[in-house]
Amino acid sequence: MLDNNTDIARIIIIGHSGPNALYFSPWQSPDSNLIVERQTERDTTASSIRWNNLLPNATIELWGCRTGVGDNSIAAAIARASHRRVIGTTDFVNFDDDGFPFVRIHREPFGSGFREFKP
Repeated sequence: MLDNNTDIARIIIIGHSGPNALYFSPWQSPDSNLIVERQTERDTTASSIRWNNLLPNATIELWGCRTGVGDNSIAAAIARASHRRVIGTTDFVNFDDDGFPFVRIHREPFGSGFREFKP
């Protein structure tokens, strides 16, 4: 996707995750998980992705459970690899009645329940 677009200012990823990974597919296909450290053929790392189509001030938002927990989280790994600002969640993500995501305990967007990582 990134190769087909230029001047991307913002990426929002909503999906299943944990502190160390984003899970894009339940199937056993290669490169279906974005993970801090490659463990199986299903995994790819943030450092193996080309991020050059993002604008220098682009923001990456990870709306998945606990993506911003810890200094070696998937959000931190993406910030280091992309050289962009990344916002991860510090708790579990739910969806309201209108389908909008929120961090379970905290309902304020980008208030508590979020952590920012800078390159």
